[in-house]
Amino acid sequence: MKDFDPVWDYDYFKKALTVVLATLLSVFAFALPKGDAVVAPAGETSSVLTQTAVVTGSHARDLQMTAFWQHAETGFVIPGLAEGLIPQGICYDEANEVYLISGYYEDDTPSRICVVGRDGALQKSVGLITPGGKASTGHFGGIAVWKDWIYISNTDNFYVLKLSELLAADDSVQAAVSLKSCLDATSGAEVVNGVLWLTQFQENGGKAIKACETVYTTKGGHKLYARADGYVLDETAPYGFREENVVDGVAYPDKAIAIPPEVQGMTFTPDGKLVFSCSYGRTVRSLVSVYADVTQRKADETQTFGDALVPLVHCRLIDRKATYTAPPMLQECCVGPDGRLCFLSEAGATKYRCGGGLDPYDEVIFWQP
Repeated sequence: MKDFDPVWDYDYFKKALTVVLATLLSVFAFALPKGDAVVAPAGETSSVLTQTAVVTGSHARDLQMTAFWQHAETGFVIPGLAEGLIPQGICYDEANEVYLISGYYEDDTPSRICVVGRDGALQKSVGLITPGGKASTGHFGGIAVWKDWIYISNTDNFYVLKLSELLAADDSVQAAVSLKSCLDATSGAEVVNGVLWLTQFQENGGKAIKACETVYTTKGGHKLYARADGYVLDETAPYGFREENVVDGVAYPDKAIAIPPEVQGMTFTPDGKLVFSCSYGRTVRSLVSVYADVTQRKADETQTFGDALVPLVHCRLIDRKATYTAPPMLQECCVGPDGRLCFLSEAGATKYRCGGGLDPYDEVIFWQP
């Protein structure tokens, strides 16, 4: 019998479960509180950010998310939603006791990095200047901090800048360098135990899958199409990267993981679990998947990156401990100051809350798996 690894039939199971639950819930929908949430209309786009709530009232009860909310609570309001910012990345710096949140705009307004105190209050926001001297207007993705370095993913490249310069800046800060990653579409960025992980977003639709390359094929013939690349950082090296990791502006990883599709964020919990936030589409609920730390396993194979052979391990069904249906459009996640995970959603951005998005949240969500 052919080995069966349904973790890679993610889209099938997600859609099948959604149909079954939707059918069951429709029977009892009349008995559920409908909620009275009201979203704020679109305002003018601005690089001067406030921390304004854009969703008022209560959210409708959603039984599909009951298990998720048993472990979660809403936190501080995400900055910039009233000014058109589309939040993407979040990280927490223990040394300075601040959250950093990255975001971009639909128009040519320069992307911003928000500095939020441990108390949840916005301290300031800063625009990013590229190493070439231009304001960055690209699709900001995940953000990670390590020592005095900040790493921000930006589609197929990532910026590296100094944390001390960001914290001292009044309105803008210039990145020290832009490096190209080995991923087709870089989504998240996270540093855990001295390793920078960049994650790849891969849509799970049929056309998108056919157009991309296979990362890993299991013994049962199931194909994995997305990857997380890990870089072992060195505080004595430029930008934290060892000399052998950067060749002609391309950063080559030390290790890699074959991961599920539609990953927007990835982190490791303090007790050694691997967590993915997966989402795609403004009317589709997210999934939060909790795995054992697969990096502790022996590599499944090696792959060639430049002149280096890099060990790769894949996420198996046996590694997956739990999956939770979560609010729509979750983006990056990180470990917060109290050990809980912090999830960032882009559903509250003007583009989505005023564009048919399902149940937008305008707050960071704290979660304990």
